[in-house]
Amino acid sequence: MSELYKRFALNNCPCLDFSEQAKEDMYLFESRGVKLTDMNNGYLNGKRIMDITVAAWKEDIPLGILSAKELQLDYPDWFLNKVGLLKKGG
Repeated sequence: MSELYKRFALNNCPCLDFSEQAKEDMYLFESRGVKLTDMNNGYLNGKRIMDITVAAWKEDIPLGILSAKELQLDYPDWFLNKVGLLKKGG
């Protein structure tokens, strides 16, 4: 997921920290609940932006503003499955 977090964050703020330490800190935050102290962690910001974006997609798809097929052009099926926007198997 780290590459997707990075992708979402870079679209919004290229000034964030994407160092190996930032990646490890995010891993520890997600897997063990270790508190993040650096609010410039690019992976954390990317996850937050991704969560907001996915929530918007979930609202837009039923309204016909967006389709899962459109998202498949830019995002891998495994990701769309994981966030509940694509039925298993494509």
